[in-house]
Amino acid sequence: MLKKVTKWVVITLTLIVGLGGTLSHATPTSAAEPHARLASSLTICKGQPIPSGYVIVGERRSSRCPGYFGTNRNMWVLRTPGSSETVCKGSPIPSGYVIVSERRTAQCPSYFTTSDNAWAIKRI
Repeated sequence: MLKKVTKWVVITLTLIVGLGGTLSHATPTSAAEPHARLASSLTICKGQPIPSGYVIVGERRSSRCPGYFGTNRNMWVLRTPGSSETVCKGSPIPSGYVIVSERRTAQCPSYFTTSDNAWAIKRI
């Protein structure tokens, strides 16, 4: 167990250092490039804070994150949204975006239920 926790901590710290020492984005140099310094997509272990400006667009299963067993998906796939995006329900909705409809997608949790599991968002 200690080996798994140690491995998770090392991976998390490596991810943070690889993103410039922080999971949040740097301040853009102009108003015309609000997401210019954000990576377009990244993955994080479920339970970690979602960086500002990112939305949840899917989930995966990874041995790099806690809770890796069976078919459990234990990692979030994040992206900075374009002018429109499909995001998993429960995802943070960045400022300047609105939810325009609900839908179902295999990339998000609860796909095998009868209800919608995602939102379509668009920039206003």
